[in-house]
Amino acid sequence: MRKILSLLFILPVAYSCSVAQNPSKYANLITEESSKEYLTILASKEFAGRGTGQEGGKKTVKYVEDQFKSFGLQPIVNGTYLQQVPLLQISYKVDSFTLGNQTLVYGQDFYVQGDNSTASFNANDIVFVGYGIQDDKFNELKNTDIAGKVVLLINEGEPVDAEGKSIITGTTSKSTWSSSRFKRLQEIMKLNPKLILAASSQNEEMIKRMNNRGMMGRVALDKGNTNQNQRVAIPVVHIKASLADQLLAQTNTSVEKFKAQNLATPAQPQIIKSSLNASMGVKNEKISDPNVIGYIEGTDLKNEVVVVCGHWDHDGILPDGTFFPGADDNGSGTVGVVEI
Repeated sequence: MRKILSLLFILPVAYSCSVAQNPSKYANLITEESSKEYLTILASKEFAGRGTGQEGGKKTVKYVEDQFKSFGLQPIVNGTYLQQVPLLQISYKVDSFTLGNQTLVYGQDFYVQGDNSTASFNANDIVFVGYGIQDDKFNELKNTDIAGKVVLLINEGEPVDAEGKSIITGTTSKSTWSSSRFKRLQEIMKLNPKLILAASSQNEEMIKRMNNRGMMGRVALDKGNTNQNQRVAIPVVHIKASLADQLLAQTNTSVEKFKAQNLATPAQPQIIKSSLNASMGVKNEKISDPNVIGYIEGTDLKNEVVVVCGHWDHDGILPDGTFFPGADDNGSGTVGVVEI
């Protein structure tokens, strides 16, 4: 999914009536062979995914600029083809994360949902709150103060009886505590914990599917907002079930064992003696990548301008060398604009 905003290279073209009357003359100049040649270059390893603020992005800008020059398009941005765009690279950075005596790797052992400014998180114990459900019929946090503490919860499922019926709904249909992806996390945040460890059997697969793309963050226009670092959101650290099982061993259970129980009434939260030390948060980096703009003046209709545009950027390259070619998004669109 693309989250990058306003990264366009723009080609305004004022067409004359004669062009409109004979489109095949120009359409025939665009061939499968020429488009393939352009796309093979833009999606190649050399261009490294055309990442915003990355070397591959700079090469892409230079490549499109060179094409515009070779076509004889006019440079109209102070005598150049480049319109600088002030941007912010917004990403969640984990400087360090240890759980017990283990050093965890961001993007391999866990991923984070958070909007907090960079901060240190330190604790000598962790509060296990089961499913973390706070319902009138099943409240695992009643009379429990977790403010400023690190909590561990199982972020899937809900209590059922021996017949497999939900304790909350009284039927085999699950409650919104299960059907809503974020309900239990949103509700537990209202109790102001320091940090949430969310365990799920699906987290390992999610980490594989993300393939570290979450570490790359997003790009937005830099509007000069001086309050960008005033962030307060509580980070949710999604950990593999195997890591949670190591912690839960102190309570003689595991993620799957806990889910398999028939719980008619909620158990009391339990204290797990394990340290957690982390330094992490959102970081903003100012970058500037340009639009590439070329201009062709038409023969008439001088007060009209047709804009043909597309974004040249994609997901770029990761620190480990993995790059995302982006032939469809948006290599093909970039080729289309260059061809036109």
